[in-house]
Amino acid sequence: MADTNTQNNSPNQLKFAGDVNIQEITITSLATGNSVNVTNQVATVYIYEDIFKPFITGSLAMLESFDYPANFPFVGEEFVDMEITTPSADKPGIKGRYYIYKLSNRELIGDRSVVYELHFISVEALIDMNKKVSKVYVGNVADLVKGFLTDKTNGLQTKKDVFVDPTIKNAKFISNYWSPIKCINYLTDFAVNKNNTPDYVFFENRDGFYFIS
Repeated sequence: MADTNTQNNSPNQLKFAGDVNIQEITITSLATGNSVNVTNQVATVYIYEDIFKPFITGSLAMLESFDYPANFPFVGEEFVDMEITTPSADKPGIKGRYYIYKLSNRELIGDRSVVYELHFISVEALIDMNKKVSKVYVGNVADLVKGFLTDKTNGLQTKKDVFVDPTIKNAKFISNYWSPIKCINYLTDFAVNKNNTPDYVFFENRDGFYFIS
């Protein structure tokens, strides 16, 4: 939720659960090269992290009078760059680029103002959707997972931090035009830690990508 500071409150003081400081939110169109700072037009920010989902997702509730969807315009090649911090928190906030994949609930209010919701997901999801791998893989499960996350040819090409717990078993499989994420999810069934426990999960949070027991 957007920060709602008053004169008597410091922007570095947490006032309620979910409170954040929006440092900057910018939308960029790869099709036109246009970029616009929409920080003041963002009413609410929703960000979702799930240990059973491979990517961060979220949405921006917009309230503005420029009608960016029509005049920017939005053509399906837009990205949002965000820098958001939590007041008084020692942990770093959320900073990065996300792909805008949907606009919903658009409604005209008053003479000029329009409200709508922009839905976004990590840019790696766009790479995963457009990359299909056909190859035989053999090796340690943890090493294979690292490759699917960072490899420029058959992986997600991520530059984010990657946290992978060691695994004690090898795997051999054929990726039949699977996406990198489908390959990683397949490998979770074969991952075993040093205690011989097969309880690995794969997910993304604000720190990076995790493949952990």
